[in-house]
Amino acid sequence: QEHSGTHEEINFALQTYGINANENPMKPDGTLDTTFHQKWLEAQKQYEENNSGQAILVPGRFDVLFGKGKRSLQHPGTMRCQLLV
Repeated sequence: QEHSGTHEEINFALQTYGINANENPMKPDGTLDTTFHQKWLEAQKQYEENNSGQAILVPGRFDVLFGKGKRSLQHPGTMRCQLLV
């Protein structure tokens, strides 16, 4: 779905869905700020190296699950995403 408007209008629209405008990775000039994503990737890499792949990740309540079946569709994050879309 295409969105149009100024950076401020888009941030306001995100806030109406409960999404903090500070979490919007899109900068006013249209480029993406990947700083948070890069930090998260580095943290995940370190976590996986320290745990040798033995950890089981549990999805949080805001995570969207892309799987087949009832359990994925009934996950709170997935249901919330479906309401937003």
